[in-house]
Amino acid sequence: MKYYYKTKNDVMSSSLEDKIDTFLFINAKACEQSLKNILRSKDKSIEDVKERNINIGPLVEGEAYYHEVDQYYPVIGFLVESECQFNGNRIKTYGFRSIYFGNCHDTAPVDFDEGSSLEPYEQIGNGFGDYVEIIDVLKTKEEVEKCIQDNNIDINKYLKELGLLLAEKSLAKESKAHSTMEV
Repeated sequence: MKYYYKTKNDVMSSSLEDKIDTFLFINAKACEQSLKNILRSKDKSIEDVKERNINIGPLVEGEAYYHEVDQYYPVIGFLVESECQFNGNRIKTYGFRSIYFGNCHDTAPVDFDEGSSLEPYEQIGNGFGDYVEIIDVLKTKEEVEKCIQDNNIDINKYLKELGLLLAEKSLAKESKAHSTMEV
C-alpha cells in the first residue's frame, strides 16, 4: 500500500517511476474516498463520479498556504491535466497533486485544482482561498513523459482497478451507440 512520502529525503531518494506510481495510487484512493462520501447520499450512484488522467506534467516543489489557520507548508507533487465527471457533467482541470507535504494542520489541503495549464509558473488555488505557489521544477514534463513511456506506465491503472475510470468521450459515444444497437 502506497502513501504520501513522510520526508522530503524519502521523495528525493526514490526513483521517478516510484514517485509517479505513488501519485497515481494516492490520486485514485482520494477519488475513491470522495465517491464513498458522495454515495452516503441515497440518490447517488457509482456512475456519478469518474476521473481520467490526461497528462502528467512536471514534478514540482511548492509552498502551500492554508488560509483558515494562516499557515504555509512545503509540498512536492505533480502538475496534472485530468477530466472528471460529477452528476453527468464533464470538466477538464489542471491542478497540483501532492506526493509529499510538510508539517501542517490536519485539515490543510494538499491538492489544488484551479490551474490553467501544466506550466509550472503559477499559483494554483482550490476555490476556498488556499493555494500552492510553485517554487522549483524537480523533473520536467519531458522527463516525466519519458519515464512513463520507457516504463510503459498506465497513468489510469489504479482508477481502472477501482472502477472509477472515466471513458474518453469518443469511446463513451461508441459504447452507447453499440449498446443501443444490441437492444
